[in-house]
Amino acid sequence: MYCPGSVKAEKNIPRQTNKYADEGTLAHELAAEYLRYLRNNGHGSTDMLKSYNDETVKAADDYYGYVKNLVILVRSRGNEYQNTCILVEEKVNYSNIVPEGFGTADCIILGADELHIIDFKYGLNPIYARGNMQLMLYAIGALNSLRLIGIETVTLHIVQPRANNFSTWEMTINELYSYYKYINYKALEALKDDAPRIPSKEACMWCKARFTCYALKNTTKKVSSLIDKQDLTDNDIRYILDNAGLVRSFISSIEDKIYEQLNNGINFDGYKLVEGRS
Repeated sequence: MYCPGSVKAEKNIPRQTNKYADEGTLAHELAAEYLRYLRNNGHGSTDMLKSYNDETVKAADDYYGYVKNLVILVRSRGNEYQNTCILVEEKVNYSNIVPEGFGTADCIILGADELHIIDFKYGLNPIYARGNMQLMLYAIGALNSLRLIGIETVTLHIVQPRANNFSTWEMTINELYSYYKYINYKALEALKDDAPRIPSKEACMWCKARFTCYALKNTTKKVSSLIDKQDLTDNDIRYILDNAGLVRSFISSIEDKIYEQLNNGINFDGYKLVEGRS
């Protein structure tokens, strides 16, 4: 959505994991087990808790409490599907507007005329529900995959316990549909061979192609050329400030790439890993 060109740029780059991603995966597994326990009306084993640290258990417990209270609220409004309204790790398909588009929603709650999409985040960087394209796509996918009718409101939820962030955004079904054309346009643009690359904090933060990205490199070069000017205008300074984070991200991505290469035993002339004192 932010940088259509990044889709093909990342295509042949293998996915790398790290300890933070691994922690998030484990936390999601525990959170899903908590919700299955809730869905089964408290029946099941809690032996899985022994495999997780206290922080992960606390985050999953907060998530469980949030969803449980939401279910109580939805049922109090006359939900007729009292025993089947909680869907956990539900696969959804939104290929009708994004070719081959699909995802897995952490939790879906169905009411008589309301749909709730809940996303559990384990990271510390706050993420918000308002305008969250990932959750809107999951909502669209839920409407398609579950063939839902009679839904009037859709509410997106971000549950991020470690950041003390519990964010919601309610929209009407017509407001959700109003995004269809824009999402479809961006998706089709991303499939083009000449799809534009548009560097930004949001687009570049997790992009696997950022360390070789010509658009990000050009932004860095422009900042460098402005710094070399004898007299900087206010607009020059503003451009430098606006893109300082991108420049740091570009340099950091190169450092990370070489660190990873050296850590895997692949030489890079002039550099080596040295054990620190700490």
